Amino acid sequence: MIDIENVGSVTLRDYRVDIRFPKDFMDEHYGAEVLPSETETHKLIRRTGANFPQYPNGLFPGDLLTDELVKYSVDSVRYHSGQMGKRNLMQLPVEVTVVADGMAPQRVTRPIRELQEF
Repeated sequence: MIDIENVGSVTLRDYRVDIRFPKDFMDEHYGAEVLPSETETHKLIRRTGANFPQYPNGLFPGDLLTDELVKYSVDSVRYHSGQMGKRNLMQLPVEVTVVADGMAPQRVTRPIRELQEF
């Protein structure tokens, strides 16, 4: 789940959410539009305000958008990969960028280990 809150003072009507997500964890059906822009380790997923029918009139100040934008899973092999001398997949970053109504992009980056609860 990803939570996006409008902490500003204006209603956001024209916005998009871009997620760069480690593709080793993504389920076969990603849950959102996957764009061709990808790297060796990540896929780019983009959603616009039109993709969130629960907010047909935009995000008002104080609104909290909660959505499962990415379908993914972490199994024990991936979780323990760093302890077995392989590339530590749990350190790969997840980057969420929100661009809205001509404002400066807002970006949050966290390693996937901080997002996964066991």
